[in-house]
Amino acid sequence: MARQLLSSHKATDPQGDALAVLEFQSPTSALIATPVPRSARSVSLWVGVAVIASIVAASVIKIDKVVTGQGKLVSTEPTTLIQPLDTSIVRAIYVQQGQRVTKGQLLAELDPTFAAANLKADQEQVDSYTAQVERIQAQLAGNPYVPSVSNPNTALQLETYNQLQAQYTAGVANFDQQIASLKAQLNQSESDIRQYAQRLELANNVEAMRQQLQKMQVGSRLDSLAAADSRISMAGNLADAQASANKAIGDIASIQAQRDTYIQQWNANLSQQIQQAQNLLAPAQQSLTKDLRMHQLIMIKAPNDAIVLNLGQTSVGSVLQAGQQFISLTPLGTPLEADIVLSGQDTGYVNAGDKVDVKLDSLPFLQYGKLTGVVQYVSSDSFNPEQVQSGAVKDVTGSLPQGLFYMARVKILQNDLHNTPPGFELAPGMPLAADVKIGKRTVTEYMMKRVLPAFTDGMREPD
Repeated sequence: MARQLLSSHKATDPQGDALAVLEFQSPTSALIATPVPRSARSVSLWVGVAVIASIVAASVIKIDKVVTGQGKLVSTEPTTLIQPLDTSIVRAIYVQQGQRVTKGQLLAELDPTFAAANLKADQEQVDSYTAQVERIQAQLAGNPYVPSVSNPNTALQLETYNQLQAQYTAGVANFDQQIASLKAQLNQSESDIRQYAQRLELANNVEAMRQQLQKMQVGSRLDSLAAADSRISMAGNLADAQASANKAIGDIASIQAQRDTYIQQWNANLSQQIQQAQNLLAPAQQSLTKDLRMHQLIMIKAPNDAIVLNLGQTSVGSVLQAGQQFISLTPLGTPLEADIVLSGQDTGYVNAGDKVDVKLDSLPFLQYGKLTGVVQYVSSDSFNPEQVQSGAVKDVTGSLPQGLFYMARVKILQNDLHNTPPGFELAPGMPLAADVKIGKRTVTEYMMKRVLPAFTDGMREPD
C-alpha cells in the first residue's frame, strides 16, 4: 500500500524521491510521512455534516404517536336474538353455526301441535261469536240474515234467527190484532154516535110537537110522555155510544203503548246481547291473532341477511321455554364499526375524534391496504379480565387482556382495501389491530423521553 501511495506522488510531489528512499529504509516510517489525500480529509467533513444534519432532522421532522389496540369488526345493528314466545319443541334445525343465511331462509322448525290446537279452538270461538253478532245486527236493522258458506256456525244462527223472528212477529201481530179490533169498535161507536145524534134530534122535535098539540088539546098527555121517553132513550144511547168510543180510544192508545214497549224491550234485549257478544268477540279475535302469529313462528325464518352466530344449547327434540335464546344472528349489509381494547396505561392519550388505521389480521396491510376511521367514544370506566370470563363484558380479542383495560368504538369512514382475494367480504367478527393516532412528536423528543428517565430516576438506590 505504501508503494502505491509513493508511486502516486512521484510525478507530482518533489518529495517523491525522498519517500521512495525512505520506503526502502522503513516502510512504516514512509507510510506515516506520506501526506493525507484531499479526498480522505473530506470524508471527515462529510461525516460531520451528516451527523449535524441527522441531529437537525431528528429535532425538526415529526412522527406519529400511536396507541395500538386489538379488537374485531362489529355490526352497527344489534345481534338478532330469536326466541320462542311459548314453550315449544324443536322439530328441525336447518342451519349451522357460522353459516351465511339470506332473508326469508328457513332456519328451524318447531312442533306445531300446541299452536295448531290453540289456533283451532280460538278460530271456532271467533266464528261462533262473529255469526252471533251478524245475526243480531240483522235483527236490529230489520234485514234478513244471510248465512256465510265459509262459517258453519251461521247455520245454527239462522235457525235462531228464524225462531226469534217468528216470536217477534207473533208478538207484534198480537198487538196489531188487538188494535185493529179496537179500531173496529171505535168505528162502530162513532157510527152509533152519528145515528143516535140524528135520532135524538128527531126525538126532540117529536116531543116539542107533542107538547104543542097537547096545549092545543089536540093530542093527549100520553103521547107527550111517550115522545119524552123516546128522547130520553135516544140521549142515553148516544151517551153510551160516546162512552164506548172514548173507551176504544183509550184502549187503542194503551195497546199501542204496549206494542211500542214490546218492540223497545225486544231491541234493548238485542242490543244487550250484541254488546255481550262483541265483548266476547274482541278478546277472542286478539287471542286468534296471537295464535296466528304463534303458528307463523313455528317456521323460523331469517329476518334479514345474516350470519348464524350461535345456536344455543339446543338440539332436535329439546324443549324450548318461552323467551329462551335459540338462534343468534349477526346482520349483514349494515355499516361496520370496530370494538377495540385499550390498555389502561394508554387510555389517557385516546380521545373521541382521533384518527385510526384499522389493519385486518387476515389481510396484511402492506399488501392489501387498510381501513380508516375515527374514535367514537371510549368507555367511561375500566374493566378487568374477570368480567370478560363471567360474560359481563363481551370478548372482542379472543384472549383475556392483561390488567385493567378500556373499550373503545371506532367508526369506519373509508375502505382502502385493494386487490383482496376473490370472494372476500368484510364481515362482523374479523379480528384486527387498530392504530390510534394521538398526535405527533420529533425523534429527539422520543429519544429524550427514553434517556432522561435513566438520569433522573437512576442512581438513587439507598444501598
